[in-house]
Amino acid sequence: MPETSTASAPVALAGHTQHLLEFPRLREIVSSFCATAPGKDRVLALSPDRPLGDATRDLAALAHLENAVRINGLPPCGGLPDIRSQTTAAAVVDATLEAPQLLEIRRFLDIAADVRGYLDRLKFLGEQFPEDGATALPPPLDQILAEPELQSHSDWPACIRVLAPVAAAVVLQPGLRNALHRTFDEAGEINDNASPRLATIRAALRQTIAGLRHELSTLASSSTYANALTDSVVTMRNGRYCLAARSNYSGTFQGIVHARSATGGTFFVEPLQTTAAQNKVAELTADEQEEIQRILQELTALVGSCSEPLLATFTAIVTLDALAARHLFAARVGAHVPELTLSPAEWSLVGARHPLLAYYRAADAAAGPGAAPAPAVVPISVTLPQGTQGLVVTGPNTGGKTVALKTIGLISMMLRAGFPAPVSPRSRVCLFAQIFADIGDEQAIQDNLSTFSAHLRNLVDILAAATPESLVLLDELGTGTDPAQGSALALSILDSYLGTGATIVATTHQQQVKLYAVNHVALQVAAVGFDPATLRPTYELRLGHIAGASAFSIATTLGVPPAIVERARAYHEQSGPDIDALLEDLERQRQRLAEREAELQGREAAVAREGERLERDRRSALGRMAIKERRATTRAEAILADASRRAEEALRVARTVERDAQRLLDDAAKKDAARPALRKAAEAQHQQRIAARAAVTALDEARGAARHRQEQLERIAEQLEEPTPNHRAPVGVAPPAWTLAPGATACVRGLGKAPGLLATVLALTPDGQALVRAGAIQMRVAQDALAPPLRAAASRDQNPPPRHPTAPATDHLDWDRHADTNLPTQLDVRGMTADDALAEVDRFIHSAYLANYPFVRILHGKGTGALRKAIHEYLGTLKLHSGFAAAPQANGGAGVTEVFFIERPGAPTPKS
Repeated sequence: MPETSTASAPVALAGHTQHLLEFPRLREIVSSFCATAPGKDRVLALSPDRPLGDATRDLAALAHLENAVRINGLPPCGGLPDIRSQTTAAAVVDATLEAPQLLEIRRFLDIAADVRGYLDRLKFLGEQFPEDGATALPPPLDQILAEPELQSHSDWPACIRVLAPVAAAVVLQPGLRNALHRTFDEAGEINDNASPRLATIRAALRQTIAGLRHELSTLASSSTYANALTDSVVTMRNGRYCLAARSNYSGTFQGIVHARSATGGTFFVEPLQTTAAQNKVAELTADEQEEIQRILQELTALVGSCSEPLLATFTAIVTLDALAARHLFAARVGAHVPELTLSPAEWSLVGARHPLLAYYRAADAAAGPGAAPAPAVVPISVTLPQGTQGLVVTGPNTGGKTVALKTIGLISMMLRAGFPAPVSPRSRVCLFAQIFADIGDEQAIQDNLSTFSAHLRNLVDILAAATPESLVLLDELGTGTDPAQGSALALSILDSYLGTGATIVATTHQQQVKLYAVNHVALQVAAVGFDPATLRPTYELRLGHIAGASAFSIATTLGVPPAIVERARAYHEQSGPDIDALLEDLERQRQRLAEREAELQGREAAVAREGERLERDRRSALGRMAIKERRATTRAEAILADASRRAEEALRVARTVERDAQRLLDDAAKKDAARPALRKAAEAQHQQRIAARAAVTALDEARGAARHRQEQLERIAEQLEEPTPNHRAPVGVAPPAWTLAPGATACVRGLGKAPGLLATVLALTPDGQALVRAGAIQMRVAQDALAPPLRAAASRDQNPPPRHPTAPATDHLDWDRHADTNLPTQLDVRGMTADDALAEVDRFIHSAYLANYPFVRILHGKGTGALRKAIHEYLGTLKLHSGFAAAPQANGGAGVTEVFFIERPGAPTPKS
């Protein structure tokens, strides 16, 4: 067998691998997203063997370009002309560029100005870009931000700093650009004001031509020459202005013949009277051309003087276009730049899809519903743990293994070349120095080699070039020859490749190779899913699993006679132990253990979640209890303070009246005439004593209510010390009987959050209606819409605090009984008419006020603003709130109105 130890062998192998993995096809697809022809050439030149630093910088720039496109759109690179040849030519001494070449440079400078404006806006907008984690680069790309070149651009926002060198290379040439725009008009012609001399020459030229044409027109219209001329049109021949004369014009007028017609019947004659003017036109025309040539030479010298920055700007714009093309491809197929590593240890692909299949699938989806849909691309995940050097993929010989192999190889090759790949950002991919592959039919007829021989020669070449920084892809090792000898040779080849330190991904359906992979500490096994009903792979890659050949199942499904299949099984059993059967049995046991482990893990997770839920509920209940206790204490203290104040005020008034009455009595004793005043004072003294006794009674009642509230809180605290999972009410506590009658508390269905709004029944009418009151609102509803209150509400009122028979009911007690604390905090009226919306808003606002909500939101949308205006006008008529305003932009902006209520002392607290 010939040896391949030449220096060109690794290069040839790399190109061969690119062909096997279809990297050139992928590169061509990505280049189609370029906006410029030079950008397309740049993408087509990208290769996995490019310098590693260039590839990683491209990947870092792509990670930041995603931010740039998000905040500023795509860069305006379209229509960029290739100015490299004319810029290089302009640098030569005494060179002169033609007008079209200079116009190309002008167009390039205009596009460069647009690109520079894009980058300047990007820098400004990037300063306002939120720091939401999008600025971070995956390792080791984050190290690029610490490079001195980027540190010198610290004025750039971190989210786009990798693009700063590209922006710095785009150098505008305002002097050259202004000179080109001043010289050429929009049609590409040289302007008169390109130079003062050119303006003078052209003015004289136009005046001379006008006089000449007038003189010729006068001659043509005169009766003297009427018979000699075929028409009176002035025409040009050989750069001279002529008249069309008949062939027999001779003797009629003198002139110079410059041409004649094809028939010979017409001569184009320059009259001698106009020769002086014609010569003047020729002189001025020559002067004009000379001045134009001087202007072009001057512009060429200006281009040559700045050729280096022009070429640097061109390179920067082409680089930006090539990056934008890769970004567009990534957006089309869902590609990302994952975490990268230079060490093959612990690399992993998560959610990897074959790039070409992902592109074709996305292209079919973009083509619309009429196109035939491509099959879905099944993602695969591969992880090589620490200490693992390779992966052996098993499964039937139906194509799934090779697709997995190519997916791993092509994604690794894309990232090494500087392309984003269709993998999850959580992937950790190694940038291998070399990628080698032996895949498919390697038969070489021109070299008189069989498939087996071609594979062996390829394997030997790869073995000679493989290093610990290499990724080696091997498809169906040991096939094409005797199975026993082929298996033995495959095992020996695997040993040799493992000895090189290279990372290996191999596929096989041979039993000996499967056993070798299962028992080898440096190898991990995986299986490609296979559907025996359709005889097609599912393309799902299951790590740690082993798949059999399934030859007998496939033969049966394809219609091979059962007798042939059974006879084949018998032959197979005679040949030795059925390793595939043993492997399948091992696989089934492994699956059962995995399922059992997953079930146990699920149960443990469920128990942990239930424990966390119970703990959250306990803490939430304790928190609510503490809040209620604080509010109850505050309310009791307020009641006690108010009752004490009222009692003290009553006692003070009583003492004052008693002193006044005593003074009146003293005065009356002195004067019998004061008896009416005496009776009046005595009556006032009696009334004040009654008021004082009432104040003392109210004080006692408030103290009793506070004690009762404290006892209730203590009972709640005792119940919350050991909460039940569902927080059910204590067993044996039945809700009180409820009867629909005046004075009863009922839920009005259809108002507020289900089951309804609490209200007090005031009266029942014979027509099936009921008059109810909810807080300060009275309304008529159908008796069928009334239902018993919730058990929670009923249990809250089972043991009301004692009230004095004569004590008047306070407003806050009435609100407590009817407030709906289950009411939502926002109301959606979008799409309603103004009348329907105002009715809903009216019910919602009053219910929320009764529930003592601090604020609520009304979702009305933006639209024409009519609905928002009607709601605001309605809210302006209410006194229940302290104000209302549009919500912050993050909460809906002008499409949402927030209403802030006036706090009611002692009102109930809404449920959290």
